[in-house]
Amino acid sequence: MKEYEIRPKELFQQFLELSGKDIEKYFDNEDRLVIPCPACFSEENKFAFSKNGFDFVECEKCLTLYLSPRPSLSQFEQFYIESPSSEFMASVFFPTVEESRRKKIVEPRAQRILEMCKIEGLKLGNVVDVGAGSGIFLEEFQKKQPESLLFGVEPSPRFSETCRKKGFSVLEELAENAGTWKEKADLVTCFEVIEHAHNPFKFVKSLYELLKKNGMVVVTGLGCQGFDIQTLWGNSKSVTPPHHINFFSINNN
Repeated sequence: MKEYEIRPKELFQQFLELSGKDIEKYFDNEDRLVIPCPACFSEENKFAFSKNGFDFVECEKCLTLYLSPRPSLSQFEQFYIESPSSEFMASVFFPTVEESRRKKIVEPRAQRILEMCKIEGLKLGNVVDVGAGSGIFLEEFQKKQPESLLFGVEPSPRFSETCRKKGFSVLEELAENAGTWKEKADLVTCFEVIEHAHNPFKFVKSLYELLKKNGMVVVTGLGCQGFDIQTLWGNSKSVTPPHHINFFSINNN
């Protein structure tokens, strides 16, 4: 798989330019709080770099890279629901790369997760995908597991409407506000969303609250210890605040 197949250079550059303009509109410097490490809660960190007007620090205990001081949750909520860069991602970027991502990423992912569920003997009555986007994972999972009832949690109005047009029930909320679906799912999936979460601990807790007893959660996200980010650091285009604000480490010390 080539990067340009899932992230065309010109489209991604347009997205980055829109994000830069959105920062001026949706974020200020007055309502930012210093936070502990979102992974291990240590308050020991060192300055890593500044980017797009945001500071990143590196946890000295577990090496997680994260944005601190951090704007308020309300600023992020407004940004994700209203901003032109979020709209561009939903209306232009993802539709352009959807079929390539389906073939290269989503279909193999659905197959792997289904195999994991079979190994665990998990009954797949209800499946909830958090951060469902356009519903592409739900579509691929449905092809392989048509007996399951599939649902999405998605805060973007445009993405939510796309999911509904595909026949999926959608809760148009952030995961942290999805309490009405408490204990709904046998399986909860969440792909590349945790790096966006304002409070990752509360976010992961909300995923587990969606589960029935003995259910399973599958979460993936961007890390900070891959060769690309370790080499490029603040110059990495994967580090795109305010969209990506958490990059967890695999360090367990």
